[in-house]
Amino acid sequence: MPSKEQFDELIDNCDFEWKINYNGIKNLRGYLFKSFKNGAELFLPANGNIFDGQHAFVGNDCFYWTRTLVNFRHETRFKSESAWCFEGWPSDIQVFAYHRCYGMGIRPVYNK
Repeated sequence: MPSKEQFDELIDNCDFEWKINYNGIKNLRGYLFKSFKNGAELFLPANGNIFDGQHAFVGNDCFYWTRTLVNFRHETRFKSESAWCFEGWPSDIQVFAYHRCYGMGIRPVYNK
């Protein structure tokens, strides 16, 4: 899984655009990133999340875990209970701390 720093780097080093019909597929929504450096593209589908057994925000929001645990006390949560995740919706994107009880997607990465 990518680290928080890798998602921060993705946001800082790419143009990104919310897509509604990605690659001509009707209602396939999510964010398309295009690298400033080499033009490589990455699409993150709007996969939603799961909380309390309910799948929510499918087609509206992107939620992807990072492997980075939160190293500070976040609100009333202890650091071992929270991790950073990428969150994107049609108007904005961010890397944010979430409680790990949420079900979110993962985007595998590898080093060449």
